[in-house]
Amino acid sequence: MAKKSKNYTIEELQQMKSTLESDRNLLMTTYDDCLFYYLPEFQNESEYKKGTKVNEESQPLESHGQTAASTLSSGIFSNTVSMSSEFFGFRTNSEELNQSDTVRRWFAEAAKICLRQMQNSNFAMSCNEAIVWYTSLNTGVLYCEYSGDSMMYQSYPITQCSISEDKNGIVNTLFRSFNMTAQQAMERWGNSNSKQIKEAYNDPSARFQKFPFYHAVMPRDNFDREKMTKDEMPFYSYYCDEQNGIIVEDGGYKTFPYAVPRYERTSISPYGRGPSFTCLPLCREIDRLSFTVGDGIELKANPPSFFPAGTVQEDVDLLPGAVNFYNPAQGNIVFYQQDIDLQGAEARIFRLNEQIRGVFHSDLFRLPEDTSNMTATEVNARRAEKVQAITPVVNRLYDELFSVIITRTLFLLVDNGVIEPYPAELQGKDFNVEYTTKLDSMMKAVEVESVMRSIQQAAGIYETAMNIPKLNSVINIDQAVKNIFIANNVSNDVVYSDQETEDIQKQEAEAQAQAQQQQQMMEKMGTVDPMKAPEEGSIAQQMEGMEL
Repeated sequence: MAKKSKNYTIEELQQMKSTLESDRNLLMTTYDDCLFYYLPEFQNESEYKKGTKVNEESQPLESHGQTAASTLSSGIFSNTVSMSSEFFGFRTNSEELNQSDTVRRWFAEAAKICLRQMQNSNFAMSCNEAIVWYTSLNTGVLYCEYSGDSMMYQSYPITQCSISEDKNGIVNTLFRSFNMTAQQAMERWGNSNSKQIKEAYNDPSARFQKFPFYHAVMPRDNFDREKMTKDEMPFYSYYCDEQNGIIVEDGGYKTFPYAVPRYERTSISPYGRGPSFTCLPLCREIDRLSFTVGDGIELKANPPSFFPAGTVQEDVDLLPGAVNFYNPAQGNIVFYQQDIDLQGAEARIFRLNEQIRGVFHSDLFRLPEDTSNMTATEVNARRAEKVQAITPVVNRLYDELFSVIITRTLFLLVDNGVIEPYPAELQGKDFNVEYTTKLDSMMKAVEVESVMRSIQQAAGIYETAMNIPKLNSVINIDQAVKNIFIANNVSNDVVYSDQETEDIQKQEAEAQAQAQQQQQMMEKMGTVDPMKAPEEGSIAQQMEGMEL
């Protein structure tokens, strides 16, 4: 009998929340600066407000950061999500199972239903929002649940969440802070609410007053896999009234309900790092230079003026075309002549902007440049370079966002009877999500080009070695060819290992030796009368049982 899991008190939950938030708060200053430069319209999403730019109404002078982050987020979304066609499917790690008609039919039908449910939900909008947060703060959060008779998705900024990982670096704990009005809280939790919220609900002047809550989800240590009741599920779920210190709802999840993609991950923190952090110094420098350029233009258009002592300022007209009379004996009106290198400052801003665009992979999603003076090889090489630069990022996004959300969508639809139960062959088996997105196709095309380029280069080496036999005594031809495939980043799934190559060469040598032996025996036999039985002990008799 399984040991019953522990139920946490509100005090224990609050302590966990404080501990997790202390880790996240180390990045809140950086998050606030990211919101200022990349998403200034969402600066109120952070309640910490200790960044260098904390005015909710303030905006950066230049939008280079916003443009770069927006280009990356829209490029990733439009090239990975296709709501009009099936952009994903399922398969197991077992090729035998993948060949099963039952499994293939179930996977195909499941993928169609999942996509249809996602099309009829708010998936596209919420996924796009999650990717916007992901590119601007380097960490995104997307929640997934089956509500009523349809799927529901919701994205949240990481500034409202605190997270923790398991031993494998996978996020399995999340505390999310949010506010609810008294009316919203009563609609959801009714009598489970605190006395204060009930009183606010009954008071028309306080009904829409907001109260702080948080949602805590974490793995359950011990649970009964057979029962799967709300207090025997793999993950805890607590909704807590933070201000009044009570748990208003406790339950559980069969799978972790949040997907938390990180742009890049370090071993010292569960929170993502990425281009928005890298480009902050560049954005600050652009802002500073923009102030300088603005001041320079204003100085040039409206320079400070110097009047002789004793001149009354009201007697001087500085409007365009104005005529002022003065006594030369008292001195002239002199205007300040500024000598600021505005062109140099603007050139510096341009160079910094190009650096930001490069870090955010903007060129990958830019319209094709003029390729009239480039060969096809040069065009493909440039495209391959751009795609390869973002491949690790996309692969992590597949693993931590799309695979998590699509797999949970499938699980919820099966659990709620929308999709037929898993076939017997899949019971207890793991399976993966496969993608057929535009970006995935681009990455596969780059792989194919790498293979073809490697084959052409390898063919050149083998041809040269045949024409110059002495090369075989100087270099290891086979190893040189393998090095070509490695240098071109050809996948190990395509290239045989050293042991496999050795086994294949051995089999080929044995087959060649056997063919030569058969050829020699045929030559010794000479012409054979097919109507005459072979003589005892003759070569023809020996070959009767031999496979040709």
